[in-house]
Amino acid sequence: MEEQPVAPAQEPRLHMSREHVSDTLTVVTVVSDMIDVYQVYALRDELLDLIEHQHVQILIEASALEGSDSTGLAVLVGLQRRAVSSGGLIGIAAPHIYLLKSLRITGLTKLFPVFSTLAQGEELLPPVAAALRERRATRSPKTRRTA
Repeated sequence: MEEQPVAPAQEPRLHMSREHVSDTLTVVTVVSDMIDVYQVYALRDELLDLIEHQHVQILIEASALEGSDSTGLAVLVGLQRRAVSSGGLIGIAAPHIYLLKSLRITGLTKLFPVFSTLAQGEELLPPVAAALRERRATRSPKTRRTA
């Protein structure tokens, strides 16, 4: 029996779309069941591109996203820090129950505003980001955290 060559396994791709809802708010819809080490860099590149082009209020629509491994969560934390230092904020809208559990267990609900629906996130993320900017601006230089 002749052996057939085996094609290398392809990792599932992360599918995303973005919509600029306003001058300051962009919704990124993630269509994947998991953000893991194989897919997180596509998400990182997408969000970094937005932040570098001053679209710093980013709402991730995550209803199809069941979870993330530690690499995915770590990259999201780094992106949040970059967005906040640029005067913005990343929020998560309509998270799948498993993703929400992961965010709660890791304490990341304190870092990421989580909204139960996309409409709620679109309405509330801009004022939350503005309040955070104002609070950061009124802090004295001695109380600011260094990166």
